[in-house]
Amino acid sequence: MTTHFTLPSSAQLYTFAEHIVRIIFILLVAWIITRILNRWFPRLRAHIVKQMLAQRGGEDGELEKRANTIGGIIRRTIAVVIWIMAIMMALKDAGFDIGPILAAAGIVYAHMPALGGLRHARPDSINTGWQNASFRGFADYMQTSAFAAAIAELLAMAGQPPSPAAPMTAVMCAEAVPWRCHRSLIADAALARGVAVEHILGPGPRRPARLTPFARVDGEQVTYPALC
Repeated sequence: MTTHFTLPSSAQLYTFAEHIVRIIFILLVAWIITRILNRWFPRLRAHIVKQMLAQRGGEDGELEKRANTIGGIIRRTIAVVIWIMAIMMALKDAGFDIGPILAAAGIVYAHMPALGGLRHARPDSINTGWQNASFRGFADYMQTSAFAAAIAELLAMAGQPPSPAAPMTAVMCAEAVPWRCHRSLIADAALARGVAVEHILGPGPRRPARLTPFARVDGEQVTYPALC
């Protein structure tokens, strides 16, 4: 029995080498960005804390501790996102379809632009309890049929009403902490529909979500009127 081996052509070798170089470049860039982040972020955090302490006029151990905790969460989150993006790009460049890989791990990603946070406040907004224009804009958007359909789709994906077979669903956004992110308003909408929500703040225990103190709930409608 004769076995024949076919050597790859020069074009195939060149393509293979090109993929290897691109993958190494992607991972190297991710490593460099992470190193810069690890060096730069503590300095930025220290500068911000210093400015805040100067405004308060003295030492504040609780403020420093809180800044260190939040800063650490943000830095690690950014680093994880960088490496996830780099690995996904490398796998894609190598010709792997990462969809089945994530699905096999029990992870399914769904992009939901209808729940995105960039919304503009209406001139006649009824949600003037929000001083932050971005939050007020999203609160105005929450009054629309488009938001109602989007939140219904999200809750359907999350298995609401709940069932033992329903997977856990996480809503991801750019901000690390919920009080600076519009996902806190999405949590309000879910709470108004009788759905339990927990905030992920880091590797520790999750924090049960609570309705925004000045929110007003009428059925499934959530508004944020100004406090009298």
